[in-house]
Amino acid sequence: MNPDIGLLINDKAHMIKLYFKGEKLTARRVQTMLHLMIAALGESRPDAISAILDVRRGRFHIPGNPIADIDALLAGQAAAFTTMWNQITI
Repeated sequence: MNPDIGLLINDKAHMIKLYFKGEKLTARRVQTMLHLMIAALGESRPDAISAILDVRRGRFHIPGNPIADIDALLAGQAAAFTTMWNQITI
């Protein structure tokens, strides 16, 4: 998940994903998205804070309490998707 903008807020680097969709962001979805951003950007910008700006609602989300075993849950979803994708004949 790639950030859309980078800003300095109070002298701290923030990598921000802009969210424009009408569907409301749940806390679980926010934490999952932020986890993926941190995993993708962590090595290149370990000092930066990943964040999501819900543009329609004016809400700024930063990482909170991590979801327990999120890496295992994401790996399971990726494996399920890969299995289904490989079974599709086009």
